Amino acid sequence: MLTTGPELVHEVWAVIACEDPGQLIEQVFPVMRCEVREERVDQFTAADLVEALYRGLADNSVGRVIEAILKADLALIDEIGFAPLDDTEAQLLFRFVAAAYERRSLGIASHWPFDQWGRFLPEHTTAISLLDRLLHHAVVVVTEGSRSACARPAPREGAPATLGAS
Repeated sequence: MLTTGPELVHEVWAVIACEDPGQLIEQVFPVMRCEVREERVDQFTAADLVEALYRGLADNSVGRVIEAILKADLALIDEIGFAPLDDTEAQLLFRFVAAAYERRSLGIASHWPFDQWGRFLPEHTTAISLLDRLLHHAVVVVTEGSRSACARPAPREGAPATLGAS
């Protein structure tokens, strides 16, 4: 089991899908939702999140937008890295993650391994800072194979879980 009980509300989940990001939506995110049965869970694509933050930037309400999103006990962000982010978008994403740091649980889905996050983030320092906050208290689940090969994640002690290895 990934994590059970109330301690989930104060953990950060960083979830990386190397081969099939669809596994996260169909297999891992529902498990995370089950772990926080009665808590508030919000789910966004990275593009939708950045767009909402960008609108907040336009009317000087980005802080209020972030706080409204972080009222959820668990925020699931899918498709990180699906499209490259410009400097402003990357800074808004960082601002969101920094605001959630050690306050709320985040589920992050990306098909990019951590060492390649510089491919969709314009600044290397932004990628390092973002990953630093995401991984500090993270449970990392790495998926492989096709969606049909997935099973419920069960990480080994001290090692990332692998789903659907084939």
